[in-house]
Amino acid sequence: MTFYWLSFADASRPKGGQFLGVLIGEADDVTEVIKKAWRLGMNPGGEIQFHILAQDLKVPEPLLWRLMTKQEAKHADQAILAANSH
Repeated sequence: MTFYWLSFADASRPKGGQFLGVLIGEADDVTEVIKKAWRLGMNPGGEIQFHILAQDLKVPEPLLWRLMTKQEAKHADQAILAANSH
């Protein structure tokens, strides 16, 4: 399984309201992670950009499968870095 960082945005919204959220999920491929986000009601629409997280990266369980605000995503990034510092 692979961890994906999904970012949702809608460029048709006014400036400051285009960001719709971030979700970190785990699946075999990006299509599967997007479908699961829909099934869980965590896909707010708009366009999706995704990043594959490093294969050996540890992602803390509380960060998975929840739609996060911009501020929460910044904290998630820091939490992932902290969980992987050796």
